[in-house]
Amino acid sequence: MRRKRIALLGSTGSIGVQTLDVVAQHRDKFEVVWASTHTQVELLKEQVERFSIPRALITDPSTYQKAKNTFTSPTKLGGIENLEDLLVDEEVDVVLVAWVGFSGLDPVLKALSVGKQVALANKEAMVVGGELIQEILHKGVGTLIPIDSEHSA
Repeated sequence: MRRKRIALLGSTGSIGVQTLDVVAQHRDKFEVVWASTHTQVELLKEQVERFSIPRALITDPSTYQKAKNTFTSPTKLGGIENLEDLLVDEEVDVVLVAWVGFSGLDPVLKALSVGKQVALANKEAMVVGGELIQEILHKGVGTLIPIDSEHSA
């Protein structure tokens, strides 16, 4: 069985770190093919090296400008303008969205609309855009798996 390939939006936050702990315990089942941070470049670099993550994203433009030459290949590094590439990447099976607040809505909508499975840890996306998310899901395009405990409460 092929491993699930994960794009981890928010890999340096608590949910992202916990996700990577699970991946480390189940490397036969999961691999991270994209990771992202807003500003925690050093932790992102550690994660990229430890998990051999081939592509990474820094979403804060000024942080990206400062850090873009500090990553070595084979990891490809991009800024927020490369988010679309992540969301449509055919090598991504699951987009795990652990971004804080309203920022998580746009990637959820885009990933669902291109047929991705979305693991959602961002409750604000549901609060703000629940109706939009439901519209896409009713079309049968993508799938949504809530992974925050508050989603299930």
